[in-house]
Amino acid sequence: MNDRNDGFLSRRESPNTIKSCESYSGSLASAARLAFSSREMLHRVESFGLTGNWGWTFATGALVWSPGVHRLLGLELGTVRPSGEAFLAAVHPGDRDAVARAFAAMREGILSDQRFRLIPRDGAERTLLGHSETYHAPDGRPIGAAGLVIDITDRERIGLARTVERRRRRSLFRETGAYFAHIPMNPFDPYPPELLELTGRRLEEFHDDWLCAIPAEEHGYWKGPLLQSWADVRPFTYLYTQILGNGDRVRYRGTFAPILDATGTIDAWAGFTGPERMPIGPAGGVLAEGLESAVAGWHLRAARALLDWSMMDFAKASGLSFSTIRRLEENIETAAAHSRRMAIAALRRAGIRFTLMDGSTIAVART
Repeated sequence: MNDRNDGFLSRRESPNTIKSCESYSGSLASAARLAFSSREMLHRVESFGLTGNWGWTFATGALVWSPGVHRLLGLELGTVRPSGEAFLAAVHPGDRDAVARAFAAMREGILSDQRFRLIPRDGAERTLLGHSETYHAPDGRPIGAAGLVIDITDRERIGLARTVERRRRRSLFRETGAYFAHIPMNPFDPYPPELLELTGRRLEEFHDDWLCAIPAEEHGYWKGPLLQSWADVRPFTYLYTQILGNGDRVRYRGTFAPILDATGTIDAWAGFTGPERMPIGPAGGVLAEGLESAVAGWHLRAARALLDWSMMDFAKASGLSFSTIRRLEENIETAAAHSRRMAIAALRRAGIRFTLMDGSTIAVART
């Protein structure tokens, strides 16, 4: 008998050994497919132009950039040899020293995530987040590093815009006593921080008596018609008297619009509350969308009549089809909310104003 281990199974090897080998081979094949899939996924992610990865061998100084890094730097593949100097040249001057220090620390095995600005060749400043890992020899010496860079510009811009908007609203409240509110329905919370500050009352006081900052002579209105407005799925506006923290009584106007979920159920209310004497400009964001949801087909027809437009004129001005305009004017539910916004925007450009009057009445006028 041939008992040699020459790469073939001997007769002394059991069926279990054969199954074990087959299982091992299958595992290798699965691992190979997984590795290929991972590379393909990485290529797909990088194709969006928001990420890139790199590798660095300390002994030779050789750097490798993925196509994604080249795209982030605004470079064509093969036009620039990957190097620390080439990368730093694209870093914003204000962040260049910090990134250079991070590169130097990598060689010592010290890692930290870095947020820095980049100015690629197209001149459009971007904000990147870098994450890296260091690889070590058996004796513990750092021998190389690899990392990932992610373009977080849009996230940074959104964060900055939100900060600016919060400051703007805070300034508006300090100067005028007017404020925006987001009132969720689950759990229902109709007491924004500005209301507590304006009235000088604690949240517990409102929980004990929700009309504690409203004159007694207006309680009937709040418990009747106004309470019904909150129950309807329609925007509404109302006038009332607000008792301020110093005891003054000031006439206020509140304007609220529902925010609906995918099933058409009210998820929250968006509102703006301010002194009656305060001129209110055009609403924006979810409040505007909520108010526009109350514009019905007869409002669109009335607006079109004020402009002396035919339905075809309306379609051309809005960029919508004739059939979509017809569905909007006939209040057919298949008309999309996006189409309604486009139609209303076209009417506003032509000088039409939709104004929410007391209650839920919408007036249509031409300026």
